[in-house]
Amino acid sequence: MKKLICVFIIALCLCSCAKAETQPQLLGISFTAELQFYNEEYVFDGELLEDATLKISVKEPGELKDLNITVTDEVMKAEYKGLTYEANAANMPFSRVISQFYLPLKAIATDKTVKADKKGEINGEFGGEKCSLIISPTGLPQTFTLKGKQLNLRFYNISINGD
Repeated sequence: MKKLICVFIIALCLCSCAKAETQPQLLGISFTAELQFYNEEYVFDGELLEDATLKISVKEPGELKDLNITVTDEVMKAEYKGLTYEANAANMPFSRVISQFYLPLKAIATDKTVKADKKGEINGEFGGEKCSLIISPTGLPQTFTLKGKQLNLRFYNISINGD
């Protein structure tokens, strides 16, 4: 009888864990990302700070290597070889690409009610874009896709920033 009760309790715990929804952990992380946008590919190191500021340092393509971009709600600042430029999405094509994934990710990250389903997927409209975010069981991002657009991000080398 005791064994039957133990099996029942274990099964109950496993079922409840399988249905658990995970909240995404997007703020306070550093990562490397591969961005595919139509026929263009970019690789960058990124950091999404606790205040939702996005910092990017482009690694590839070589023409943009060492381009550093900082994105907030108020400004998008690009720095390259000592030159600094404040842009909006209309002024710089690459900045438009960044704002298209930054705004939805920021919306997901700052909305504490957003949770992934049991498969680790978050689908919906965030930041004015229909998108899909797949997260790990710990809540860290794995892939991000804008639906109806050819924009895909793959995250790797993710770490949680220390204080």
